[in-house]
Amino acid sequence: MSSEPPNRVAFEPISRRLADGTEVRLRLIDPDDGPLLVELFYTLSPESIYNRFLTPVHRVDHRHIKRLVDIDMCIQVALVACIDAGDHWRIVGVARYHRNPENMEEAEVAIIVGDPWQGRGIGGMLLQEIGNLAISCGINRFSSTVNPGNAKLLRFAESYGYESTKKYEDGLLKMETELRV
Repeated sequence: MSSEPPNRVAFEPISRRLADGTEVRLRLIDPDDGPLLVELFYTLSPESIYNRFLTPVHRVDHRHIKRLVDIDMCIQVALVACIDAGDHWRIVGVARYHRNPENMEEAEVAIIVGDPWQGRGIGGMLLQEIGNLAISCGINRFSSTVNPGNAKLLRFAESYGYESTKKYEDGLLKMETELRV
């Protein structure tokens, strides 16, 4: 484990195309993205919200949104996937990791994609890029806490080649995944 503080993350925005031709722009989250995260929240079904936050959330807490956009990019990273909504770029998905303060080579990871855009490849784009960023920043293991009933997420991770060790703890599934170059 390295005792040196991690470097700030650098990521140049990239554009990708979905199978239907829709352009998706991947970029780091910006402190001004709060309203776009609120917009994303209201595209989520109760099931998606529960699977991401592991508790029902019925309304947006603006203090929480502020914490999601005002981050220390040495400790945590958030990538957003955006599509052109005509008058603005809409955030349709977010992938983030937060380093383990006890072992900076490990990070907790989480991904959310708005319900209207699920199943189109956006989650895979986010997973690939957040994994690449993590590796470039010296992270070699992702951990996550998952609703054990979230079969869709478990299938998703495995379909992208992420093999995880899993154990049940306090009614939740704890997953650890070794990252590879």
